[in-house]
Amino acid sequence: MFLTGPASFTAVCVRGRLDITAAAVTWPAVGDDMNKLRLVATMIRLKALTDADPNSILGDVRLDDVLAARILGTSVLSHVAVVLNQLRTAGVLVEIPGFERSHWELASAAQAVPQAQSDAGSKRKRRTQAESITMLLEQLDHAPDKTLARSGFELGIGQTATSKVIRGATEQGLIETSSNDAHDPRRKYFLTDNGRRRLTRTR
Repeated sequence: MFLTGPASFTAVCVRGRLDITAAAVTWPAVGDDMNKLRLVATMIRLKALTDADPNSILGDVRLDDVLAARILGTSVLSHVAVVLNQLRTAGVLVEIPGFERSHWELASAAQAVPQAQSDAGSKRKRRTQAESITMLLEQLDHAPDKTLARSGFELGIGQTATSKVIRGATEQGLIETSSNDAHDPRRKYFLTDNGRRRLTRTR
C-alpha cells in the first residue's frame, strides 16, 4: 500500500480477473502493452461495478498516479506518469486536474468508436506469438486459482492460433498441464517457475 505513517483505509476486493481482451478490443489505440491494458481493464471493471451499483463506495475511487502504481505493481511514480501520459496522448484517458493531484478517467465510449473504425480502415499491426504468449501468461497469473482450462484463454485470436500459442508456451517450458490426456475435460494449464520469471521480466 506504500503507507509511510499512521493511516486508515478501506480495502475492496473485487473477485474475478480483468478482461484484458475486452480492453484491447474496445480501445485498440492501447496496442499490446500489457501495463496499459491492465490499467484500462481496471477502469472498465470499476465503471461496470459502479454502473451496476451507483451507491457503492467504488464510486469514490479515482485513478491517480498512486492507484495506478498499485495496479501495475510498482512504487516508481515517474514510470507510471509516462504510461498515463501515453494513454492520454492516445485519447484513451482524460486527465482531470485536482487541488492536490490530478486523476484520470476513461474517455467516453463515443471517443473509442472512431478510433476503432479508423484502425479497421488500415491494416493493424499483427500481434507476435511472443506477445500472445505473454498475454496467455498474464491471464493464468490473474486466474483465481492460477489455472485455466483451454476454453478459459481469451487471446482475441482463432482457436487454431490459440492452440499454437499454448503449444509454444508449453515447448518453452513456461506452462504445464495437469494431465497429458488432451481429451481430459478436467485438464488445466498452470505457470511454471520459468513462466513466472518471464512475467516478472516483461512487467
